[in-house]
Amino acid sequence: MIKQKILFVITQGHWGGAQKYVFDLAGEFNARGHEVAVAVGEPNGGRELQEKLRANRIEVFQLKNLARPISFWHDAAAIFELAGLYKKWQPRAVHLNSSKAGVLGSLAKFLLAKKQRSKIIYTAHGWAFLEPVSFLTKAVYFWAEKFSAAWKDKIIVLSGKELTVSREELGIKKDKLVKISHGVKLERELYSGEEARKNLDLPASGKIIGVVAGFYATKGLDVLLMAMKNISPEVKLVLVGVGPEKDELYKMIKDLGLGSRVFLPGQVVDAYRYFTAFDLFVLPSRKEGFPYVILEAGLAGVPVVATDVGGAGEMIEDKKTGRLVPPEDPNKLAEAINEMLSNDEQAQRMGVALREKVRQERSFEEMVARTMKIYLD
Repeated sequence: MIKQKILFVITQGHWGGAQKYVFDLAGEFNARGHEVAVAVGEPNGGRELQEKLRANRIEVFQLKNLARPISFWHDAAAIFELAGLYKKWQPRAVHLNSSKAGVLGSLAKFLLAKKQRSKIIYTAHGWAFLEPVSFLTKAVYFWAEKFSAAWKDKIIVLSGKELTVSREELGIKKDKLVKISHGVKLERELYSGEEARKNLDLPASGKIIGVVAGFYATKGLDVLLMAMKNISPEVKLVLVGVGPEKDELYKMIKDLGLGSRVFLPGQVVDAYRYFTAFDLFVLPSRKEGFPYVILEAGLAGVPVVATDVGGAGEMIEDKKTGRLVPPEDPNKLAEAINEMLSNDEQAQRMGVALREKVRQERSFEEMVARTMKIYLD
């Protein structure tokens, strides 16, 4: 085996699907003897990814200027900061993750031109111009993605929908795109339902809806809170996560009179171990790339209701492996949730079917092998 130098770049260290993706790949390639490092932006943001990487003895570079908000001065400085890191570390492959890192990281390679021979790979994790942001912000991200695609050697998309958007809207050439689905390790230790509820300070009995997501507008948590008005008062909701929309969500919970029904345990380490606390897992997103949490819910055997965005529909086949509903529709969401909670036998059958689908179709080994092939080709 030829030892490779692989540098991952990601905008934020706050734990989420993209961070799990980077951690899983970096950890696996590091375990196989390759030289791996991860560059992480937002120095004042969450540090869960950095801590987990260092605990696994993976080198971390903390970037001073790369951040999620658009800022001319910080973005320009981030390009030069990344270019300097490429030049100093000389990786064979630079694997960019998330829109901001993808655009600035590819411009950094362009800046160095022939002086830097690293291959530039980019995983989009959902196109930023599809997020619920202003028209101007959408336009900036759209054209930035479109033009910077020329400086990327390969673009990994996570779902068929992303592939279609890449070709038809962004006009990216077919030979530059590859779809590599998320894979998960099948062997995992879960808490029992009783332990999970106790550890999260949840009621020991009664129906509980669970969500594990960052508190961002893209996750549609406000839509779920509105749907809760049409769900039995005996049903509780737990929102596991943190994020910039926290204050707005707290206010909405209060305004809707849901204070006694909604639990907010904050960020939870290894959240997948707690899925057994839920009678139903709900993902009400407005936008996704491919949601890891659906795979984790499936492996825990928990029935799922999700919105039909990104790659969710590749795992959730409506009324077979879960319920799939339109985004931005609290009434349809409440209807699907009520149906699942009122028919335990049907819900459990869907949960079992989803678990089998995950086991059969989402191989971690295949994801790793296909990604390494891109680095080496």
